[in-house]
Amino acid sequence: MSDTTLVFLNQMKEKSDSFIVQCRINYFLGIRPANQQSKETEGYKELVRIAKNYFDSDSYEDFAENFMEGQYFIPLWAAHLLLEYGKTDEKLKEECLRIISDYSRHQLFSEVAAEEKVWLENYYKA
Repeated sequence: MSDTTLVFLNQMKEKSDSFIVQCRINYFLGIRPANQQSKETEGYKELVRIAKNYFDSDSYEDFAENFMEGQYFIPLWAAHLLLEYGKTDEKLKEECLRIISDYSRHQLFSEVAAEEKVWLENYYKA
């Protein structure tokens, strides 16, 4: 493996780790992707910054690997950021909307579910 490849892989791992860590921090601070007040927080802005780093390097599929995570609303954050700040193809867009739709029916997190329902309604109106 070349040095360039190793550097690239290390950078991708650091991006992924920082995204997951920031999602965890946001979870405990009550910062959620569809909550309008969250958009003004530093935690929200940090996730946008991390996501844009992926998008600027055309690493959409790498970023979408966050869909496989199961805690701290990581798949939900990834779906929102892809739709709101990325340029998704139709297949990725459908996967993002499926994830958000699943969370909109989540029984354990009723507040999050309500926020996601409103977000989806607004998305389909636009």
